[in-house]
Amino acid sequence: MTLFILIISAIINIFFVWYVIKLLKHLIFVSENIETILYELGKFSGHLKGLHEMQTFYGDETLQSLIKHSEHTIDEIEKFEYVFSPIINEEEEIEEKEE
Repeated sequence: MTLFILIISAIINIFFVWYVIKLLKHLIFVSENIETILYELGKFSGHLKGLHEMQTFYGDETLQSLIKHSEHTIDEIEKFEYVFSPIINEEEEIEEKEE
């Protein structure tokens, strides 16, 4: 009976270890891509500001609202960057130690 419980416990533990590893890989993937997303959104926001300052579109309310929306989106994504930054920093430290 105890052998049966031990085997079931081992199987459950192996499953949980596999699941945690899978979740960590996904978390690392997301954390690595947040920086790229922020960079691209920054470029987009800069492009909108440049477009808004052109003589043809100066003062256009639609572009102004797009600029505000892009800035708000960048702020929201930066909150996630703050959450994931310890993961990114730990990976960089591990890579530096390996070199």
